[in-house]
Amino acid sequence: MVLTAERGLVSPVLTILMALNVCQFNAAEAATLVKECSPNFEAFLRMKEKDISSLADDYSKPSNAQSRIFFGFYRTNERKGFMYWVQDMKRMSKDPESQVLTSDDIQLAMDNTDIRKNLSDNMETSSKAADPGKLGNSIDWYTWSRGFVNYLSTIPGSTGIPLSYVVRELDEPIDLIDNYDYLTTLVSRAPLKGTTYVADCRQVHQLLTGKVLGEHAEEWIRDDKNKQNGRVDYHNLRLHFEGEGNVSRRITQAEAIYKTLHYRQERSLKFSAFLGRMQVMFQIYKQEKEEFQESAKIRFLLDRVQAPNLQAAVTSLQFQHTMGTLTYATAKNSLMSTLARSPDYMQSEGRNIAATTMGMNYKSKTRFPKYGGQKGVMHKVKSKFNFGKKIPTGEHYIDRVTWRGLTKGQRESIQRYREKIGFKGSSKSVISEITTLSNPISLSNKDIHRIAEAVGNGKGSTNTIGSASAGKAFGGKSEAILNKTL
Repeated sequence: MVLTAERGLVSPVLTILMALNVCQFNAAEAATLVKECSPNFEAFLRMKEKDISSLADDYSKPSNAQSRIFFGFYRTNERKGFMYWVQDMKRMSKDPESQVLTSDDIQLAMDNTDIRKNLSDNMETSSKAADPGKLGNSIDWYTWSRGFVNYLSTIPGSTGIPLSYVVRELDEPIDLIDNYDYLTTLVSRAPLKGTTYVADCRQVHQLLTGKVLGEHAEEWIRDDKNKQNGRVDYHNLRLHFEGEGNVSRRITQAEAIYKTLHYRQERSLKFSAFLGRMQVMFQIYKQEKEEFQESAKIRFLLDRVQAPNLQAAVTSLQFQHTMGTLTYATAKNSLMSTLARSPDYMQSEGRNIAATTMGMNYKSKTRFPKYGGQKGVMHKVKSKFNFGKKIPTGEHYIDRVTWRGLTKGQRESIQRYREKIGFKGSSKSVISEITTLSNPISLSNKDIHRIAEAVGNGKGSTNTIGSASAGKAFGGKSEAILNKTL
């Protein structure tokens, strides 16, 4: 704890002697070490682990017992931990002399060293996965900039601080309100000055140049290219993309969504797309400092859901919102769950699921195999045609792929033939009565012409056009029927 001058108290001053005492060196040993090798905190900024080990080895060799100091394993590690702690104070723009040092702080500094080492060891894999790609014309700046900052956070700078500190928004170091992790704290408090900062700025410049090279965004950093300063480059891009012109355009986009977005039924606008557009609007307002509060998000969601099959759920959620027990995430998930059980949703999803049916002749029965836990969706036409004694009454199918593959003239020939044999139905009803197969087998062009010509001339009819085609492909009874008919 640091005492403030407002109470008339003097802030404690941490000395090297006090720090070495925390590392379990006695007064005489600490005085010798301060005098001969570490007179101030700056000395520890230039040290490395091997220097501490070498120092421990040197002090264990003198023949004079009074000059000999045995560090031992524990005190050697404590001194290394103290060195890490001093270097961390530098990384965080803090003065070691104004801090209170404990053995726990030393242990934490050693643990934090492992975190920096892990960042360095995994840099290649992590940075490759986080690479946001180029800042192209069609790329949203806000999305890309978040990705680029995340990309920099996977790359350690000259002193182990993630390079994302170079492009942070604030110039001065700040303490985060929440208790963030070690690396995040380094980014928020790292000094933006010194030789290591200059080196890191150059590296960020090189990485950023690679992301805009050959793109329109390159124009906005071209004038300061010779500065080799990634912070200046990123600042220039931010000024452009977050400038007044672009802000107005984005606000206009968000306002258009606000005015026109409604959910009425799954056929006109899928609920997932509705939620996606709403999230885009929320994100734009947040980025432009006009963020929707949680309560406002809930009200907008419930007000814009106007589907009849969700009104009961909306009423229930409005009551929960009035009672103050509802969150936006809960409201969204509840509506999605209710919608998934509604007939409208199932019917809409069913249109995207191809039904399955088995190839059959006129004697076979219609079967509805299960598909995804539900009965297959199948549109069929069942009509009893009097083909005379040779061709019995049966069920007649034309698969969707085959029907769509026919020319307009061929479709009209089939319709005329159906009307001739007594089947009444408009063109619309005929099309709606086409069977949908999960694995439809389209007729060859040759077979299509033969069938169309046959039915157009009134020579006969295929009992099952789709299945006859399948039969012809593999031989058997269906082929014989087709050949006999045509």
